[in-house]
Amino acid sequence: MADLGRILISGGHGMIGSNLDFGIKPDKSEFDVTNPESISLACDKYNPSAILSLSSINIRDSEENPLNAYRVNSIGVYHLAREAKKRGIPLIMLSTGSVFNGSIKDSFNEDSFPNPVNIYAQTKYIAEVFALGSSDRNLVIRTGWVFGTSKDSKKGVFDKMLDLVMDKDEIIATYDQEGSPTYIKDLVTEIKKLISRNCSGIYHVANQGRASAVEFVEEAIRYAGRNIRIKRKTVAEFSSKVKRSPSECLNSNKIKLRSWQEALEEHISSNNKKFKKLF
Repeated sequence: MADLGRILISGGHGMIGSNLDFGIKPDKSEFDVTNPESISLACDKYNPSAILSLSSINIRDSEENPLNAYRVNSIGVYHLAREAKKRGIPLIMLSTGSVFNGSIKDSFNEDSFPNPVNIYAQTKYIAEVFALGSSDRNLVIRTGWVFGTSKDSKKGVFDKMLDLVMDKDEIIATYDQEGSPTYIKDLVTEIKKLISRNCSGIYHVANQGRASAVEFVEEAIRYAGRNIRIKRKTVAEFSSKVKRSPSECLNSNKIKLRSWQEALEEHISSNNKKFKKLF
């Protein structure tokens, strides 16, 4: 079992990494995934029990600078996988439901075959191939549309929408793409469990159920007890530069989490003082 306290985390100060309560989180200046020498020196210094790869160029920046996206998202994982193999330790990589492509009612499990449709998704799938091909000890964790991150971390799209539920009278949300809203608290818990159990291969970690952005916002509005207009748009209208799969919904043959609605209710009623559940 990998010692959680000695896991070396790349991207440890990003949206996901900031919510992890374990591991070693050097700055990029000390642990640069695009620089094999930097990786080796960091491993020499910290003697990690495993490496957790969270460094990632996001979907929009990937389209604007594909070369940098491949350098960080794909080749960075290749460098990490080589170093982990050399030291006889596992690599854990966080991936995404974006690697799939299907109709709006499709969903994907660990055995489904990826078919990435944009630069970001392509870089993540290539990284998965590098990670899994390097060692049978390595672990790929695909997750969904994350919400509920701490106030000190960078906000993703769904946390920004939750803020707008309280601050605005109208919200723009898309209706023609569905995914798996996933509570950061549940994601972190499962990451720790998978590492502690020495799991390897591919695992999907996402709250059960599916939703469009419109449906997610509608549920948040209901819990918040607000009267807000939702301006419905297509994904193409909202972000015409990036091609997206109509479905990024994740199912799992290995893990069953609670529903995203239950998780959202807990987040709104317990973790965000601005919200108030109506009974």
